[in-house]
Parts: sequence; structure tokens; C-alpha cells
Amino acid sequence: MEHKKKKVNKDIVYFDFLNIAACLAVVAMHHNSIVMHYERSSAWAQSLVFEVLCYWAVPCFFMMSGAKLLTYRERYDTKTFLKKRIIKLMIPFVFWNTFVLFFREFFGTSVLQSHSIGEIISSVINYAGEPTFYFFPAIISMYIAMPVLSLLVDNRKILWYIVSAIFIIQSLLPTLFGIIGIEVNDFWGTGFTIRVMYIVLGYLLSTENFTKKNKNILYICAVLAAVFRYLYIFVGSNKSGELNMLLFNSSYFPGVLLSIGVFLFFKEKFGKVQLKGKSREIIKTVSGCTFGIYIIHKVFVMPIERAVLGLSVDSLLWRTAMILVTYLVSLIIIWVMKHIPIINKLVP
Repeated sequence: MEHKKKKVNKDIVYFDFLNIAACLAVVAMHHNSIVMHYERSSAWAQSLVFEVLCYWAVPCFFMMSGAKLLTYRERYDTKTFLKKRIIKLMIPFVFWNTFVLFFREFFGTSVLQSHSIGEIISSVINYAGEPTFYFFPAIISMYIAMPVLSLLVDNRKILWYIVSAIFIIQSLLPTLFGIIGIEVNDFWGTGFTIRVMYIVLGYLLSTENFTKKNKNILYICAVLAAVFRYLYIFVGSNKSGELNMLLFNSSYFPGVLLSIGVFLFFKEKFGKVQLKGKSREIIKTVSGCTFGIYIIHKVFVMPIERAVLGLSVDSLLWRTAMILVTYLVSLIIIWVMKHIPIINKLVP
């Protein structure tokens, strides 16, 4: 393997295509949320297909952050980087978590008990109103780690060491131990979080020239990992009569290998695509709405759609065609919000 010497351009077309696909994958998983409630039915088995095939979405978001931002020192200093990135996220994080809390309070699904100032602040900080908002602090923690990791961009051996160590000790071994029923204490690790691995992986994969043989090996590993995850969850859940949660962890190797395969696929298929003019502007605009879509689709758009259409969460229409409807409705709403002064600060 050899790597590219040129700088990583954050305005690469395949990043936008991957960003859009990952957003659609997240929406698809949320439309198939019945996978989290096991029952011996074809609907559950079908929802597990969506869960497995779309599981790469969030890891690939993390990997794209690493690919785009680990070389931030080529564009601005650390103070500017942290100011631009963290403040940009903290405003919508505080707003949307606070808004969802009172939104649920108003519509009778309150998560607050005492309604004290301390509880409200705690609920906002811990995204109690909407669990999927964990994405905010996850990304912010990544930004905090990047000033250190960015110093290593020219030392690829160390970066590959970090990835390898985290993968073996915090991804591969815990999965294998879990499968054979051996408990592992949380203190065993590398000192790094799994998100650090994804940050570094994104940068390395985006700048590495893999041989055709190595790419095919990684693709095969990705496919086998997805098949293994489906069969393990399906068979294990049917055997026990309850959902087998072991592989519902994006740090475990089936999720990691699938994410690597998908990232490489988009890089190989769209890495040399050249879009200009209107087509480039459209793709970039749609990609730029991803974070906003992530914020609103599950909390606001999907409940309204279900109420209006009267669809149950296990209906085939809801779990398939409505995925695209939710995405497009959310896209339009976010596109409009991005063109409204002040409001646009809430949908970065």
C-alpha cells in the first residue's frame, strides 16, 4: 500500500455522495425501529435486513470527519478550528435538546420529573428528550481530540498502529469474548475511544492507495461481516426468544468492517467523478442538509407522517417507501430553514 502526497480536499464529490447515502441509511434504520423489539415475524426479520445493511451510516459520518478535518492545520490554526467547529455545534445542541424537552412536555410525553432547573440542565446535557442527539457530544468530543491527532498526519505508521490496537483490543476481542460468553472488564483497552479509531481510519482510507487485491479482501470482509451479523442476531434472537443485543454496538468488528467496505466503495466509485455547474451545486446543497435532516426527521417529521397517514411502525409501506418520503420532506424543510437568517444557525 502507498498513500497520496497531496492534501485532502474537503470538497471532494465522493464525500457528498457518501454523506447523502449515510443520511438515507439513518432514516431507513429509524423507519425499521421495530428491530429493537423482537418478535418471531417476517416484519421483524425484514427490519433486521435494513438494520444490518444500513449499520455503517454513523461510523462513516465519523470517518468523513476524520478524512476532512484531520488536516485542518493546512487551513487554519487550532484556536480557529475549535471555535468554528464547537460553537457551530453547541448552539443547535442546546436549542434542539431544550426544544424537544418542552415539545414532549406540551404533547404529554414528558421525560422530566421534578421540573427543577438542575433537572432541565441535566436533561439537556444528557439529551434526555431524544437519544439520537448523542451525535452532538460525540462529534464535539472528536473535535476536541483532533488537535492532538492532527500532529500525527505525517506519521502513518503511528496512525495505523492506533487503528490496529483499537480494532484488536476494543473491537475484535470483546466481540469474540462476548460470543463465547466471556465477560471482559471495561478497564481493558488502549486509552483511546472507538471514535478515535474512526477519525484516524477516515483519514487513512481517504489518502491510501490500496491494491486491487487488498480492496477485494476488504470488500469480502465487509460482506461477510454483514452476513455474520444478520445470522448471529437472527438465530440468537429466535433461540432465546428475545433480542440478542451483542452486535448492536458500532465498535464491534462486524460494524467496523462493513463501514470500511462502504467507505472504500464510495471512494472507488465516486472518487474520480467530476461534477460541475448546477449538478455539483445540487449535490453539495443536498449533502449540506444532512445534519439538519438528522436532527428533525425522527423527532418531528416521522411522528407527523404517521399521524396523518395512520401507518403502523410494522407496516411494509412505512418500513420501505416512506423512507424516501421522510428524507425528501426533511430535506425540503431544512433547505428552507437554511435560507432564513438566524434560523440557519440551528441547522449546521
